[in-house]
Amino acid sequence: MGLDSNQASYAYLYSLSSVRHMIDSFGFYSPKAVLDELAGGAGMSSAVSSGLMISYEEFERGWRRSLE
Repeated sequence: MGLDSNQASYAYLYSLSSVRHMIDSFGFYSPKAVLDELAGGAGMSSAVSSGLMISYEEFERGWRRSLE
């Protein structure tokens, strides 16, 4: 992927905020549910859908609203 240090910092911050939103909205173990799906070979959209029981698009909309 080749991110410079500034880009990597932003990527980690975005990741942290999305995981915090996931925990706040779906519970402490929700990231594990998504990671379990990913470990089983699912893509990100499918993993979020199966792990959180909402579409990836719905999760992303909620996460973006939480940033406002």
